[in-house]
Amino acid sequence: MAKTDDRITVNQSPVSAGDIAARIDRVFVRHAKLSDGTIDVTAVGGHVTLWGTVATWDEYEMAEEIAWMSPGVTSVTNEIAVLFP
Repeated sequence: MAKTDDRITVNQSPVSAGDIAARIDRVFVRHAKLSDGTIDVTAVGGHVTLWGTVATWDEYEMAEEIAWMSPGVTSVTNEIAVLFP
């Protein structure tokens, strides 16, 4: 019986921290619910930190999901505050 190799290798182009933060910012600007500029993004390596304010828990979760979907992101800290009217 032949021996099989089940290892999978994922090759990803390196992404700079500045590119990660800029890409997330651009998505926030394009998204109607997150376009008011109240969320700040920083990235160190693949770690992203979000902070600022949003109006709803949906916006809070949406911002975090957008950050996680960005290429090069390895972890996200969400420090966004939800403001209740």
